[in-house]
Amino acid sequence: MPGVAQVADARQQQFLRQVQEDPALHDSAEIMEGDLSLLKREVIRWLEPPKPKPLALPANPQKPSEGPPKVYLICEPRDEATIEPLEDYLFARGLEVCLPAFDGSDVDAEALHRENLLTCDAAIVFFGAAPRAWVDIKLRELLKAAGGGRSGPIHPQAVYVAPPEDHRKERFRSLQARVIRQGAAFQPNAELEAFVGQLKEVHP
Repeated sequence: MPGVAQVADARQQQFLRQVQEDPALHDSAEIMEGDLSLLKREVIRWLEPPKPKPLALPANPQKPSEGPPKVYLICEPRDEATIEPLEDYLFARGLEVCLPAFDGSDVDAEALHRENLLTCDAAIVFFGAAPRAWVDIKLRELLKAAGGGRSGPIHPQAVYVAPPEDHRKERFRSLQARVIRQGAAFQPNAELEAFVGQLKEVHP
């Protein structure tokens, strides 16, 4: 389905909001919000044969990397420039920031994504230009990462809600990840400070 903001007719907007918010309509179904290419990618992903599971790590593996805590800042290529103030802030707080691949082949980008999920200490999903369905997919990937060769789950996790504003962003909530909301322009706030503090406490 398209985003509510993409629909001009008021009756259609009301119907789409009902689809989004009525739990009865989500029974045995998954609501995806975005363009057709997002749906195609998700269908192709589900149709692909399962990949062999990586070898399990030892029961008490060493920390994947030494040095400062590493946070994986996950975003779409459209937000590459938008995330720079947040990236600079995290780096200034003594955190190693790793990013997705914004160029190169899809194979290389997927390999780097898997490596970042394996080695990061914490993760932030940047909810800016991306649709809500993309954010949900990335949160599921963070959950699955614990079974993909890590010694434990990625913790802490956060969704960073940034402009442009829309109805779905205003209503976004998560029990899995901390929700950090940005105003019109980047400004460190209490939610972001709490996330950094939690990361340093868990991964000193």
